[in-house]
Amino acid sequence: PIQHCDDEVLKNMNRRGGRKEIEDAIRRLRAAIPNITLRTTLIAGFPGETEEQYSELCDFVKTVKFDRLGCFAYSAEENTVAARMDGQIEQEVKDRRAELVMQIQTGIMAQKQAAKVGQTVRVICDGIDDESGLYLCRTAADAPEVDGNVCVSSEEPLYPGAFYDI
Repeated sequence: PIQHCDDEVLKNMNRRGGRKEIEDAIRRLRAAIPNITLRTTLIAGFPGETEEQYSELCDFVKTVKFDRLGCFAYSAEENTVAARMDGQIEQEVKDRRAELVMQIQTGIMAQKQAAKVGQTVRVICDGIDDESGLYLCRTAADAPEVDGNVCVSSEEPLYPGAFYDI
């Protein structure tokens, strides 16, 4: 969970490193591990986050193109340093910022998924959807109960826990 990309916001979050270190790590991982799935979480609306810092976060998401990403509106935790910081941001603004980051990510995910059309992928079967009768599977990139499913029809039975190339 990198939480943000702006150096000042990261410092205020008491996180080590900054944008350069994050981008270097991502570059090294992608170079060393072909087809790696990169997932992270971000926080929008941390106390003191400016419009410029938020804009930087949006640009970062567009540039890095994470495979999976969640963005959450900052929520003050009782008795924490951040909850007592100046520059608390209105809930409506925090929610809007998080929602806009997720809209950016939705577009990125659509592009990444469209690029997979026609490819054969390895999946694990998790079971069958009672309503549709389709098998619910997922790739190595998909966390159970967090990410989406690969829905498969098959004349041959698929078994939960077994791997298939589809």
